[in-house]
Amino acid sequence: MAYADPRGAYTTADPPLIAMSSLSPQHTGVDGLEQLFHECSHLMMATVDAGLKSRTCAAGKQLSRDVSHTILFYTVAHAVRSLFPGHIPYPDHYGVWERHWQHYHELLQLHWQPYLDGRIGMDEALDRLVRDL
Repeated sequence: MAYADPRGAYTTADPPLIAMSSLSPQHTGVDGLEQLFHECSHLMMATVDAGLKSRTCAAGKQLSRDVSHTILFYTVAHAVRSLFPGHIPYPDHYGVWERHWQHYHELLQLHWQPYLDGRIGMDEALDRLVRDL
């Protein structure tokens, strides 16, 4: 038996380290690629996290760590699906959105997808997300 942790994968920032269970059936094929991309992407979220933090503080709102994590899941799924048409994204395939994140998923479809499509900028997408949190 081998595992990275009970979730199957994790990332640390200092020092940068990515650990994934090589034996997990969720880490094979395109699902494995998506999960590895997800873990790597944790190390690139500083701009999004800073934008979320400043906007929620200015609005007097509390920011759940889940917001950033759902943006990460959504963005990586979008990128992988664009490379592999027909691929069922990891968060859909493994029920990630049903883990009390359905509301975030709906907000991402409404406000983050236009950013991913290049129709609005990141600042506007973050403004809209924080407004509706």
